[in-house]
Amino acid sequence: KLLVVDDCEANKLRCADAILNQNIYADELDYQSEVPGCVNLLGLKYVLLRREFTQSVTAARSERHQVQRVLVTLGGGDPDNVTAKVLKLLETSTNRCLEIRVIIGAANPFFETLRTTATQSRHKIEFLQNVTDMSSQFIWADAVVTAAGSTCWEWLLFGLRGAVVEIADNQSRIAQTLAHREMALNLGWHQDLSGPHVQHCLESLIET
Repeated sequence: KLLVVDDCEANKLRCADAILNQNIYADELDYQSEVPGCVNLLGLKYVLLRREFTQSVTAARSERHQVQRVLVTLGGGDPDNVTAKVLKLLETSTNRCLEIRVIIGAANPFFETLRTTATQSRHKIEFLQNVTDMSSQFIWADAVVTAAGSTCWEWLLFGLRGAVVEIADNQSRIAQTLAHREMALNLGWHQDLSGPHVQHCLESLIET
């Protein structure tokens, strides 16, 4: 038996006995297979979550009040330094001083530059590199700014408020659907992180 896990809407998976697509919009897709009785496992009902998340979600705070702690995580490499853009936008998104925790991957080439930028911020910014226990980070946070990938299903499990950035082509539909269903704020494509819409989204995330 062959189970195919798809994230790119490859509708013609002709050899599959079962097709799994965990994305929020996946139940709208029309998958085709030449295998009789092929089973389609589509949508958030079939989200793949590591045991650390399902076991620790009960430790999350049941009530979240005013946003004070913001978690920023934008992938392991972040070659376009989207993290710097987000930190700059957070400078003008609230009059309060926030605690910001930034997750930095091992492949991020801008670590030292980001740390220098943080020293000039009015917010308290902390950097964590090569984090292995993400569930504890979600328990810590009041809100998140993340890439619009599979990490969304993790922080949504913890009931967090979030804003998402599209940093890859296959994330656009995820971000748009999350925004349409009012599950997250969509900041849009990472190269266009500017303007009133983006600023308004971040202000809404923190102040509302």
